[in-house]
Amino acid sequence: MDIRLIALDLDGTTLNSKGHMSVFTKNTLEKAIAKGIHVVIASGRARSALPQDVLAVRGLNYAITSNGSSIFALPDFKRIYACDMALETVDAVLSVASGCGFTYEAFIGGRAYTAQAYYDCPTDFGVPERMNAYVRSTRIPVPSMSGFIYEHHHEIEGIDFIIPDHSRKEEIRSQLTLIPDLYITSSESYYLELAAGSVSKASALHALAAMLQVSPSQIIAFGDGGNDMEMLSYAGRGIAMANAAPALLAAADDVTLSNDEDGVAHYLQKILQFC
Repeated sequence: MDIRLIALDLDGTTLNSKGHMSVFTKNTLEKAIAKGIHVVIASGRARSALPQDVLAVRGLNYAITSNGSSIFALPDFKRIYACDMALETVDAVLSVASGCGFTYEAFIGGRAYTAQAYYDCPTDFGVPERMNAYVRSTRIPVPSMSGFIYEHHHEIEGIDFIIPDHSRKEEIRSQLTLIPDLYITSSESYYLELAAGSVSKASALHALAAMLQVSPSQIIAFGDGGNDMEMLSYAGRGIAMANAAPALLAAADDVTLSNDEDGVAHYLQKILQFC
């Protein structure tokens, strides 16, 4: 396989369970870049939530963020691709959220905003303990999410619903499917991630590949969650982590070790024949 681009999901894929990139993975990615291969982040995270140890990879030039709503050129974070939600789509999403009792977040211009109460104590809303530090280090609190979104509804990259109850989450998902031009995905059991209907990591990767004159057959992509499905299907070779969701494991071209075993790096070392 003639590999010219490596697309990497972050959480559960390139990052370990503590949210860090290992030195081994960093060194492997830098070796790939030194061989002239583009390494591209493809994350559900907002641009402002990209970890410093990822941004420290030498030669990393592009990051797909917010599930494909944006592409940023690095290191200056210039937004070179944008696909924001339509005003009527945002209004319809807020209509579903109104009175439902769960909290939600919004992504605007590469930054993530959340309700003050969720920012203060995420675990009160049913998410894992590890989210306390993550939310406080990556989110900007606002007094009223609905008011904030209405104020900025012409520039919304995406909206995340936080619904830890599975049956309630599926009920809300069913309501959201009735909204035209809405992309719905989920990278974690407690998330429903929403964006413009044409958005996905695959659509942004397609746009970036065209800019770089790279064909899908020259792309290898790694992921672990439902929001990686389209990207792994689009790439010439789609690789699921051992810890990936069952549906992704079934759909992938191949499976590598888990994120806690440096599965991305080991797979790249094997196929790129690094010493």
